Amino acid sequence: MTNHLFGMHVGDTLLFRSVAFKIQYRPNRWKHVGMIGGGTGFTPFLQLIRHALMERSDSTEVDETKLSFLFCNRTERHILLGGVFDDLARRYPDRFRMFYTIDLAVDKEKWLERENHFLGYVTTDMICRSMPAPEEKKKIVMLCGPDPLLSHVAGTPISTMSSMSGSLNIQPMATDINNLVSLGGLLKELGYDNTDVYRF
Repeated sequence: MTNHLFGMHVGDTLLFRSVAFKIQYRPNRWKHVGMIGGGTGFTPFLQLIRHALMERSDSTEVDETKLSFLFCNRTERHILLGGVFDDLARRYPDRFRMFYTIDLAVDKEKWLERENHFLGYVTTDMICRSMPAPEEKKKIVMLCGPDPLLSHVAGTPISTMSSMSGSLNIQPMATDINNLVSLGGLLKELGYDNTDVYRF
């Protein structure tokens, strides 16, 4: 998306779509919320994480929901708001865990020194180490990112996303993806089912 925006010229147009979210966060609705995001796909997760960790004076219920986020990027330089996520993980270590994977590292050994850092495209091992387990009760894994990420992790066919958008390469509404497309990819391989996964 970023490369596309920077490649635009004066007079070019861009089509935006309004997102009608059909999922709502409530304290303790889930025991563990896992999130896998790529590039600018972090945006719904930053909102969710901040909302979940915010102390509410109007509620007597203590939110004990665990949160974990696997943030996928090309390089360290491409990680947007990494400092914000790291700060939240430091401030709420009992509730929020942050993980990163990048395709290319300037210094591979240094990057992999940190326990929460991975190298390469998302694997089943990364998911096992960062997301709620498939057998865990009251869990959800949320995904947001480019089509190849959704296809690889959740088996969402790129052809389906393209045809649902009239071949305009506009990502279809999350409700369409979640209701019309069966789960596949790495999550299916690990034993998750459609009710465990939400795709933005």
